[in-house]
Amino acid sequence: MEDLLKKLNVLVKATLNDALTGDSRRNKLVSPSGTKPSAIQEGNQQIAQLRQRIKETLAFEDELQKQIQSLQAEVADWDDQADTAVKDGDDAKAHYAVEQMQRAQERLTMVQSDFAAHERVTQELIYHVNTLEAAVEAATPKQNDSDTTAGADEKVSGVLRDMRVKVLELRDQIAARDEIAPEPTEARPEPVEDDLAKRRQRLAKPE
Repeated sequence: MEDLLKKLNVLVKATLNDALTGDSRRNKLVSPSGTKPSAIQEGNQQIAQLRQRIKETLAFEDELQKQIQSLQAEVADWDDQADTAVKDGDDAKAHYAVEQMQRAQERLTMVQSDFAAHERVTQELIYHVNTLEAAVEAATPKQNDSDTTAGADEKVSGVLRDMRVKVLELRDQIAARDEIAPEPTEARPEPVEDDLAKRRQRLAKPE
């Protein structure tokens, strides 16, 4: 689970970095005519690269979602075991089951929080890549018209700039999240004895 989170974090950061390298890459490249590639050409190149990155990220997110579902099932299983032990009057087994349930719940809460953060970043990036792709598609047919080529290229350049401004914000959000350690008391579980007391009270009631 932690390995998946680390891999997803690295992949998301790499994807954002790819989205920011277009300007420097464009300045280094030249077309066969010896001129720099147009914004439309550079946009097409970046769309292809980012689409592949996003595809990989979504695959990781699918795998992580499966792990979240597995943890949810584990929490539910320990919860049922705790109830069964309380009904049987086995305090030691009930105590152990509640402890295990709470540990699994803590892991689940952490993973869900990280997953949600990465999912938001990915969805934001997908939106901006879609916007860039639409701008490139709208501008491409105009390249045959010399009077509108410059305007079309400038429009795509503007979309690229807007996307990179947003990507910088997303990268800063991830960096800030990595730097701030979560407070251990934020999701502190209920004392085991309090949990058991509530279970005994609930299970003592007639069906």
